Amino acid sequence: MPAAPELSEAQADAFRELTNVAAGHAARALSELLGGEKFGLWPPLARRLTASQLTALLGGRGAALSSVSAELRGALGGSLALVFSEPHVQALTTRLVGAVGEGRLATPEAALRDAANLVFSAALGAVEALCGIRVLPSVPLVGEGPAEMIARMCIPGEGGWVLEAELYASPLSGRFLLLPESAGLARLLGALNLG
Repeated sequence: MPAAPELSEAQADAFRELTNVAAGHAARALSELLGGEKFGLWPPLARRLTASQLTALLGGRGAALSSVSAELRGALGGSLALVFSEPHVQALTTRLVGAVGEGRLATPEAALRDAANLVFSAALGAVEALCGIRVLPSVPLVGEGPAEMIARMCIPGEGGWVLEAELYASPLSGRFLLLPESAGLARLLGALNLG
């Protein structure tokens, strides 16, 4: 995989705005799943990180995390993830399973996968609306482990661009991560007239 390119400040600003819109759509979809819970967003970040730097961002080595991630299918390549610390994922899955009722989502893992599918589709729909690039998520996968393992799953190579926003609603908090491959990053820049 080629090294992630450097970005100008204008390009980084555009990616922060894209992240803000995509994460906002993700938060809205999650809100609807939770019966109208209001979510806020911390200001989004767009930066090149190594797996060890992402580990630090996610809480440091050994921090117990759960993630639900999907590969990006289509013109971008890369992945998309929601990452939660243990108390937050427990609160979320309890709410998701309770919100659906009647046994449709029998397990917390199934609840997370189904929710992620809707949340990721909403976020990628926003990317398509802004950039004209159609991207679909693969079937979401749930993972649990220390922050360094989750970071390595997100950034398997030397490093890459991480478009990140923190979603929060008391008592829930999690990170929305969009991790485009280098070629996908270039396509996004072209679509935003910044390439």
